[in-house]
Amino acid sequence: MSGSGSEDAAVTVVWASGTEPALARRLIREAIAAPGRSSPEVRLTHLCPYCGSGQHGRPLLSVPGHPVPVPFVSVSRGGGVTVVALCRQGHVGVDVEADGAADSAGFARVALHPDEHSSAGDTVLWVRKESLLKATGHGLRVEPSRLRVSAADEPPALVEWIGPGAPPVAWLYDVRTAPGHVAAVTVLAPRRPAIVVRPARGEPAPTTTA
Repeated sequence: MSGSGSEDAAVTVVWASGTEPALARRLIREAIAAPGRSSPEVRLTHLCPYCGSGQHGRPLLSVPGHPVPVPFVSVSRGGGVTVVALCRQGHVGVDVEADGAADSAGFARVALHPDEHSSAGDTVLWVRKESLLKATGHGLRVEPSRLRVSAADEPPALVEWIGPGAPPVAWLYDVRTAPGHVAAVTVLAPRRPAIVVRPARGEPAPTTTA
C-alpha cells in the first residue's frame, strides 16, 4: 500500500501533444538522453505476463549500446496527449485522460469500489487506478472496482485492494501534463522515489513537478 518514505530515486515523466506511435519513442529518447548528448535509439516491445504474447502487455524498453541499466517504462495516450514514465527502481505505470472523460454512469458501474462515490473527480480516480494496474502488470484483468483509491481531493494513495494480487507497496502520484488533462503515475519500489515531470522539447504548455 502507499505510505511515506525517503525520496531518493528519480522517476522521469515526459509528455507532448499528439498520439502518433513514433512520439512515444521520441519522448523516451529525450527522457534517457545524457546531458549534452544526442538521444539514443530505443526499441519498445511488449510482453504479456499471462500468455507470453508480444502483441500486448507491459511495455519493454531496450537501448542498444546503452551502458547503464535500462529503466522500466510505461506509455499512455489519451485526449490527444502522449505521456511516458521511466523508473530504474521498479515497475512503473502511467495513465492520462482528458479531464471529464470518466463522467458517465457506465464508469461508476464498472470502475468504482463499493465505498467510492461518483463525483466530478471520477477521471482522477480512473487514471490512478489505470496507472496502478499498469504498474502491476494486471491491466484490466483486475476489475478497477476491486481497488479503492483516495478521494480526488486527497493525496493519491491505494486504500484497499479486494482479493489477491495487491502489490506490497505502491507509490501513487497525480501529475500535471497538458491543460485540460489529468494523469497519474504509480511506482512499485521499496521506497518512495522523487518524480520529475516535464514537457517534451518544443511543447509550449508549462508543467509542474508533482
